[in-house]
This record gives sequence, C-alpha cells and structure tokens, in this order.
Amino acid sequence: MKKINVLVLAFLSFAFASCASNSVTTVSSKTTTIETIDWKGATIGEEIPSWVSAAIDNDESVFLKMPQFDGKKIFFAEEKGKNLKVLKSWVDNFNAQSQFSKELSSYVQQKFGGELNGNLEDEEETYLHELVSSFSRNEINGFGKELDYWVQTRKIDKLDKSVEDSYQYIVVYAIDENLYKTQIKEAMENVPVKNAKQDELKQNVERSIFEVQVWAETQE
Repeated sequence: MKKINVLVLAFLSFAFASCASNSVTTVSSKTTTIETIDWKGATIGEEIPSWVSAAIDNDESVFLKMPQFDGKKIFFAEEKGKNLKVLKSWVDNFNAQSQFSKELSSYVQQKFGGELNGNLEDEEETYLHELVSSFSRNEINGFGKELDYWVQTRKIDKLDKSVEDSYQYIVVYAIDENLYKTQIKEAMENVPVKNAKQDELKQNVERSIFEVQVWAETQE
C-alpha cells in the first residue's frame, strides 16, 4: 500500500470539511494553494458530506454513529488520478475481499516482523511465524461497499505557478464485526496453542488484526 503524505491529507481534509458547509473552498500554505473545484452532486447543488473528511482523517467515530455501520468493522479504499471515468471503473472493479486481505496480511507481517528477528525465544518466534504465515494464506470475505464519493481539486504551486487538477475517489466498505472476528480466528486455528505464552501471542495477533484500520490505496 502506498503511503499517503500526512500533511497533504490534513490539508485536503480541512478543505473537504470546509466544503461540507460551503460550495467552494480554497486552502493555502506558504507554497501551495488547493481549490476544490468539483465534487459528486455539485451539479445539482449538493454539498460535500462531512463523512468525507472523516474518512480522509481515518476517523471511524463518525461512521460508528451512523445506523448503517452498527456492528460493523470499517475499511477505506482510495484512488487518485486525473480521469474520473477511470476512477469510477476502479470503484466498480475493486476486489475488496482480495485487496483488504492483502493489506491485512502486509500489516501483520510488518507489525510482528521485529519480533520475528530475534526479540523472542526460539520456540515463541517459531510459533509467531506460524501464526503470521497461517493468516497470510487466507482471504477475509464479507466486505460490502457502503459509501463512495469523489472530489476534484486544483493544486496551484505558488513558486513555479504550475496548476494541476486531480480527482480523489474514496470508498467506505464494511464487514460484520462478528464475521470478521470469526474469520480471523479461523485463519489461525490450524496453529494450535501449546502453552500460556503461545496463547498470549495468538491473542495479541488476533487483537491487532481486529483493531487495525486499513486503507487500500493506489494511484493512477
């Protein structure tokens, strides 16, 4: 998963949050101006909903207050590019089950990678490796698309006066929490617990997977 520049995300989040109450907004820094110039529903007078900036901020709390997300685990997907039709095609063809499973496996490998490099006793390290490998071989199913939105922004460089228009497409997916927990446990059930330390390791891995907030992001 490509990393998102935190400053840019905060910048765009502020711009989109402003759009929730204003039709058009401009946000500036010392070197850059970002203008929101178009968005889904703009042609019929709709404003950008507040959940868009919440998604960019990776803020689950806003969604957990919405009835449609009651008892669900939330995941976000994002695509950026210059062609809206291409981005819409990406949304239509996005394989949530495969992509989010891949991101979760990557997270598990990165999260526990340090512990697999000599921070544990040999027996514990072997067991943790088996847990990580077992989970990585499985795919989590049951993700459903709940919300989607696109915004077009114009970035103006104050130094070289260049102008760049681009789209950002955000999709919110959700999966039933109980189904999610069950699949996490099933993904590692073939690695039996033999002692208290292994049980603790297994619970830590399962808890980390359940609590992590995943963004699946690509860029055109």
